[in-house]
Amino acid sequence: MRIKKLSACIILLTTTTSSAFTQLGGGGAMPMGHEWLTRTAALEVLGAEHIIEPDPDDPRQHWQLGLAKKVHIANASSEVMDIKAELNNNKKYQPKYHAIYSAIIGERWVDIAGFNVTNASADPTGPNCFNAVSQEPAQLQQDHFMRRYDDVGGEGGVNAAYRAQSRFINHFVNAAMADEKSIKVWDGGGYSAKTDVDHNYFLFGRAVHLFQDAFSPEHTVRLAQDNYEKIWQVKAYLCSQGAEQHTHDTADIVNFDSGDVIWKKHTRKQLGWSSYKASNMKPVALVALEASKDLWAAFIRTMAVEGTQRESYARTEAQLLVDNWLSFDAQAMLTWYQNQQHRDHTYVLAPTDIGTGKTQHACMTELKVGTTDQLERVAQLTEERRQCLYNIEAQRGYEDAYDPYIKMPYNWRWKSLTWKKPPTDWQVP
Repeated sequence: MRIKKLSACIILLTTTTSSAFTQLGGGGAMPMGHEWLTRTAALEVLGAEHIIEPDPDDPRQHWQLGLAKKVHIANASSEVMDIKAELNNNKKYQPKYHAIYSAIIGERWVDIAGFNVTNASADPTGPNCFNAVSQEPAQLQQDHFMRRYDDVGGEGGVNAAYRAQSRFINHFVNAAMADEKSIKVWDGGGYSAKTDVDHNYFLFGRAVHLFQDAFSPEHTVRLAQDNYEKIWQVKAYLCSQGAEQHTHDTADIVNFDSGDVIWKKHTRKQLGWSSYKASNMKPVALVALEASKDLWAAFIRTMAVEGTQRESYARTEAQLLVDNWLSFDAQAMLTWYQNQQHRDHTYVLAPTDIGTGKTQHACMTELKVGTTDQLERVAQLTEERRQCLYNIEAQRGYEDAYDPYIKMPYNWRWKSLTWKKPPTDWQVP
């Protein structure tokens, strides 16, 4: 999920600019989103839930569709033992095991990249690096299962979906094949804190984030008729033509109307761990939890495989997850918005469209980003990203722990307390 620009509310929740399910942690004004799905799916697979009591009203007991399909881990006993041998009693997330904590921090990194989102610049004169680096770059939209700004119409949706599928498989395989070690990373949000994580499970968190974002109604179109198992369309964040858009209303998040919030609206005033139960979750979010159980089981099985065979095994497991949970009918997606009943109030008209929808100019006006020209906004973000990354460097001795997608080190610092202007010919590596 993208973390919305929440100004005064940002300390209470970390939703996302182009993101999906909300981020935060622990009981509070905004309950967990991604973090809850990640920790609970893992603990259900491992049979190790230690905080939440069984919910007698859990709707899954009546489901025929939308349930996890392959959660057996009996053949992965060595990896299960390794997971259970390293405990983690983090109070925010109650992950129980360090591997689960590491995956939570990894999925949060995708949205936040360690930034303090209330002060995401080296000094007040600089750009908002949280938006420019971790949230809005066109090349990162596939990490949120969303369209780029230039993914237009039905074909744009198909292209975005294929890119996201491929990216997910790569993230899953890369996590399985990474060096087995501990790394130090920044975890951002309302404040930033440095923490140690397991390398493989932290990288697995990147796959987890993309996978879960594919279930957010702010990112994709899924339908109740198949209990949200398949994808029918892909949405956009920056006014892509011929597509529905991620909404930009902070009030929708605060009152739980947003598709990025996994909890039903009537639970808004319920606080504490007792509010975390399946019957309080929106149906599509509960399906995302079931799918995440498949994801966790697949990765645990993969990590139990010997190194020489692990890569091909990982690729097979990842492809099965795509087939089961990230699949779509390309022809249906190409023609989806020809039916005007499929367009909501956010739909931006393609050049040849008629009927329901708004112009791209009207959409950009609603964003209130200082320009009503989409390409001008893209250029602005590109330049701000260049400036931000020029002012970031690895902490000494941690240069090898680097995110090749966001293009910054996991354990980073500002080069200076004052903003440094990059040379005109300097480009992001």
